[in-house]
Amino acid sequence: MEVKAKGIEYPITVSEVLGIGRPHQLFLPEASDELVSLGEGIPIIYTVVESTVPGEDGSMGTLTKLSRKAAEARLEKPLDIFSNLEIRIDENDGEKISGIAYGKIMGPVPGTRTEFSICFTSVSPEIVSLFRSLLSQSPSIVAEPRDLTRRKRSRAAG
Repeated sequence: MEVKAKGIEYPITVSEVLGIGRPHQLFLPEASDELVSLGEGIPIIYTVVESTVPGEDGSMGTLTKLSRKAAEARLEKPLDIFSNLEIRIDENDGEKISGIAYGKIMGPVPGTRTEFSICFTSVSPEIVSLFRSLLSQSPSIVAEPRDLTRRKRSRAAG
């Protein structure tokens, strides 16, 4: 696929790299981005980020579904598509978990007015750990795509 990138005068070709063949035989594991239901959900405080400056007021919401790269959330206030969010996790006792996640509103969840799809653009290590812990409880989530693993070649008995 060719794309025109900011700061480059001519179109460039981009490719999806899934591994390196012989002699290394290193491949990225297949990863699922299936959203997993979080049951009661995770309370969040979100702020719309304009340019590089977060807005002043934080609004309440709840993450209802989660994957490695995305989430669905029930938000207190409706937001425009492609709004940028700063998200903080709020524990049930009102204490915030350290770390911040940033995401972009991709659109409303079909059939709802208060639930939105969010694509994460940056997630702090503390929140990555929390998300991994939550997702590890689901058998549908597999290893992180950045971890290189050797795939074993099966040899036919001959």
